[in-house]
Amino acid sequence: MTARATLALVAALATSCGSDAPGVGDRPTRARAQDGRFVSWVEHRIDDSKLAGVRLRGADGLAIADLDGDGFEDLVVMHEDSDHVRLSFGTGDPDVWASVTLASGSLVAEVEDPALVDLDADGDLDLVVACEDAHLAYFENPGGAQARAVDAWRSVIPTATRGRGSWIRVYAANVDADPMPEIVATNKSIPMPSGKGSMDVPKTPVSIFDIEGNPLDPDAWRETKLAEYTVPVNGRPIDLDGDGDLDVIAGSRGESRMVVHENRGGAWIAHPIVRANPPLLPLPTLPKSMSAFDLAFADLNADGRLDVVVNDTTWSVVWLEQPERLDAPWTAHRIGWVAPDSPSGLTLVDIDGDGRLDLLSGGYSEDPRETETSDPGFLHRGGGIWWFAQPEDPTQTWTRHDVSRRVRGMYDVFVPRDLDGDGLVDFIGTRGNSGALDGVFWLQQRRTETPVTVFQSAWESDSRQLPPSFR
Repeated sequence: MTARATLALVAALATSCGSDAPGVGDRPTRARAQDGRFVSWVEHRIDDSKLAGVRLRGADGLAIADLDGDGFEDLVVMHEDSDHVRLSFGTGDPDVWASVTLASGSLVAEVEDPALVDLDADGDLDLVVACEDAHLAYFENPGGAQARAVDAWRSVIPTATRGRGSWIRVYAANVDADPMPEIVATNKSIPMPSGKGSMDVPKTPVSIFDIEGNPLDPDAWRETKLAEYTVPVNGRPIDLDGDGDLDVIAGSRGESRMVVHENRGGAWIAHPIVRANPPLLPLPTLPKSMSAFDLAFADLNADGRLDVVVNDTTWSVVWLEQPERLDAPWTAHRIGWVAPDSPSGLTLVDIDGDGRLDLLSGGYSEDPRETETSDPGFLHRGGGIWWFAQPEDPTQTWTRHDVSRRVRGMYDVFVPRDLDGDGLVDFIGTRGNSGALDGVFWLQQRRTETPVTVFQSAWESDSRQLPPSFR
């Protein structure tokens, strides 16, 4: 970045993030839906330390499905910092959940992400989790009402994943011609004595695991390494080219790049994603820059090809327009900025009812996590929630609506649902980086004829709200 650009950015940040400005969540909403009413949000707690009577920290990955066959969706939540996998069983009332601990301790050390899949072909969904400080772990769902009895879930650590360091993402997908699903998992790094996060490490793989026999047999998991990268952080299966089979988008934090692995009937062809236009600000390469750490997909320009929403820098989000050929350059279109914050949990859904997909995003705060920061300053990275309204022309800048921005908060994932049955999209999400405030919650969309406070916390005493981030 040039000195002039740096000074301009700092000046803009100082103007928009002044410490005397009112907090985001405490302001009257300005967002309006297609029906003319004002959009605001109410938070509801589902599971956390206070509700559970168990110390839960670092709520992160989330999966949703009916695990016990009672017709209500249930939640599987990873609590990374306290090494817990929790199940929350739905009741039909979005404010009433029955939550239990499925696993804790070394079996799920720094558990990060889940995948639900019927791996044993018995008709119910089993669970595979990726652990950042350990391995993959498989849990067999006993099915029916027994799913609520956590002792009835049998588990195993696949031999091929033991002692391999840091598994960060895991997906279930049928990537070959046989009828059984495979597991696609990303190994972020080998054990690093110098401390997590170092980029000076050997390359590690994005892998595909075929299960040959009983998934409870630790030796039945056969690994094929799709590719190796420096600190890979994602390997997402998706039919990107629309030919009926699943490709894999891989992303590397250490190399700040994305690669499409095109599936050609079992043969994999790698196509690096190259930008057709330069970055939208002359920023240096940063850890999340084009790393595929967070991804969302939709055909935003209605040309019949899936486009990709991704972090362009640590502070910004773009959508990448898929070219006619996967080996051609991709054009990046700006969605928005949230500097100095770091967008995460990218979710595309029509929020305002105008028929166009909007983008909901969270953000990661800085430490400390257990206590408040007395003077965060205008460059403090906050834990935010924003949504970006898509314009009629998606290549133009999207309109950002701030929901909440706190001293402490890590909003890692959002799943859209109409939980209260009012026809409006709500969200189930996870919150970390907040000490005892960590947990899983749902965010209720509310519409009113006149403006009300944009965000209502579920906590009587929550972490401090901050003024808006840079636009």
